[in-house]
Amino acid sequence: MDKNVIGILLFFVLLILIIPSVSANEINENSTNVYELSDDVVYSDTIDDNGFVQAASDTVYFNASVQKDGNGSVNNPYKYLRSDRLNKISTAYFADGVYRLDSYRGIYSDLELIGQSAENTIIRYDGMAFSIGVDASLYACNITFLKSSIRDFGVFVAEDCIFKDCVAAYVDTYGNSFGGAIYCKSGGISSIYSPGSFLTNCTFIDNFAQYGGAVYVEIGVLSISNSRFINNSASAYGGAVSCEDGTTLMVYDSSFDGDISLDDAGGAIYGKTY
Repeated sequence: MDKNVIGILLFFVLLILIIPSVSANEINENSTNVYELSDDVVYSDTIDDNGFVQAASDTVYFNASVQKDGNGSVNNPYKYLRSDRLNKISTAYFADGVYRLDSYRGIYSDLELIGQSAENTIIRYDGMAFSIGVDASLYACNITFLKSSIRDFGVFVAEDCIFKDCVAAYVDTYGNSFGGAIYCKSGGISSIYSPGSFLTNCTFIDNFAQYGGAVYVEIGVLSISNSRFINNSASAYGGAVSCEDGTTLMVYDSSFDGDISLDDAGGAIYGKTY
């Protein structure tokens, strides 16, 4: 056989052997992992700059009782609540447990936080935990916000939630504090809700601010239904709730027990008009 022909054949044989080896190395060096959790669901996840695995789905799961921190999928949930894990997702589910938020979280789209049970699913931050941007929304259900206040410039909807020991969701440049658990100054537009805060079957306990011990609304809608306010206090006015002129306030089937204003201006509700 001609030597040139033999040389060409050997070249192609070597080429066939080399290509699969290179492809395998490239796959191993890639930081994207794909794994199958069930017969019909496949999740993909990536590793972030800090070495943490990030779920690709727009729904993530948390379970404080698991032994190891997972990737946020239903079968391998996150153990720890880091604020960046709530970025670019639509829904987060929490099993019962205590979750310490590592840093303040700004919300600029629509986000849902859904707990297993209000009494036992607890988010704690010791300050303003969430700030809802204009035209954004936060929906919370079955969660206790312990020392975790919320600033609302968009839409906040809470159902079956507990707000306890929260202090001043907003402090202005003069040191005045507003809304122990919730500060609302809405100016956005939502296709689902009018801008404001909508509270159903919620309980507010031992919250404090200078103005509006539990809730302060500067502009927007405040709707309270089947909720309880217990031992909230304000040093100025509105022991439980304080509303400025321009607020639409609606209260249905709710109770106020032990709420006080130290300046004796609206122990339960204070409304200011000009």
